[in-house]
Amino acid sequence: MLKSDDLAEHTLTQLGFSVEKLPESTERGKKMPDFLVRHGSSSALVEAKLKGDDPDEASVREKTLDTGEVYVSDHELGRDETLSGIVRNGSKQLKAETGVEADFKVIFVLMDCINARVVSEQLVDTLYGRTSVIEYGKPPQPKPCYFYRNSDFYRRQETDAAIVGHVQAHGGTTTLRICLNPYSPRYQKLKASEFLLPFGQAVLDPIHEEEAGQAYIPDAEVERREQEFTRVFSLYDPVLHHLAKKYKTAPLLRLDFNAPEFAIRSR
Repeated sequence: MLKSDDLAEHTLTQLGFSVEKLPESTERGKKMPDFLVRHGSSSALVEAKLKGDDPDEASVREKTLDTGEVYVSDHELGRDETLSGIVRNGSKQLKAETGVEADFKVIFVLMDCINARVVSEQLVDTLYGRTSVIEYGKPPQPKPCYFYRNSDFYRRQETDAAIVGHVQAHGGTTTLRICLNPYSPRYQKLKASEFLLPFGQAVLDPIHEEEAGQAYIPDAEVERREQEFTRVFSLYDPVLHHLAKKYKTAPLLRLDFNAPEFAIRSR
């Protein structure tokens, strides 16, 4: 099985980046980021992480498929603490004193697991504190709300962006996008850099989406702490009240959608 850095190096090289593998640790023994990655005049330190299957869940899946039954994954969009731990560890390694000059610091998380596409969306939800919002009494047209809840990007402002990828059907094609951190002090510099060019349109920028009327973002001073009552009865949620007033909408409802995956083994 390929390691996370092997997969990341192959994927980034295929995308058109120049990739240089860095030593595993500093002279003091602290873990280093995996790569120095360049495109044009821009460069970034990149730490690669791989999210694979939980062994127990993978075993259940195989046994279910072997019996000819339908396997159903249990995934719900929204914040995920396991994925938050991956971001925390990756960001910690990006903070290591490497002695290597680079413009940006980027974490790369590749999902090669059950329901990988949805798990990648869970990571985006975790990075941005993202949820989906609809207007009450109107045809349901969900719109993303970024920074609705506490976000890992807010906590990890030294991390300029996250490359989020997922492998389709275990060993299939890899889909990538880069998620920009608006809280990074280098946010504007990264937006204008050549580093983003290989991603084409696969650049997620909440500020751009909000300015285009495609997303909601609460004002910075609004308290984000979730409560059990408002989690169940979102019409009483003060953040949603604030958003309705800010964007002049009908009352808003929040939804973190269930997104299971169904699999069956053909014979």
